[in-house]
Amino acid sequence: MSNTGSEADQQETVARVASLLFGKIIPRTNVIGETLETVTDSLQSIEKVRPLLAPRIGLGFPGWTTLEEFYADPLTVWVELTLGVEADGLDSPKRAKPLSVRDASKKLATDAGIPEAEAEIALQSFLGKAHALPDDHGKNLLPLNCISI
Repeated sequence: MSNTGSEADQQETVARVASLLFGKIIPRTNVIGETLETVTDSLQSIEKVRPLLAPRIGLGFPGWTTLEEFYADPLTVWVELTLGVEADGLDSPKRAKPLSVRDASKKLATDAGIPEAEAEIALQSFLGKAHALPDDHGKNLLPLNCISI
């Protein structure tokens, strides 16, 4: 509902909206936040996968056969840590601000050292294939709300 300002500011915004919806004052201390965790290796980082991105993109679609292969894919790590969550310097991961495909592709191009057009094709292909990949419970692995149109 709110992703700007401090956590207290966000709680205040949610409390204000909840107060309007329910017709009674909801204090910000009653607002419960979400707890996120990464699915890729917590020891990975953008810095660690950056040199692996161009060779990985050059391979095209790798055809993951297991969820472990998907989670270990350098592009999966990059997508999660760039588009899914912000984790650097935070006590716990927070949702990343949504990016357009164009802006996400520019970031990928910079991090991988490849042309933007190539990055955009790779990112769109990755997101489509990853979104179609179910987890162990049949749910889609990637929420596509990390990308805005």
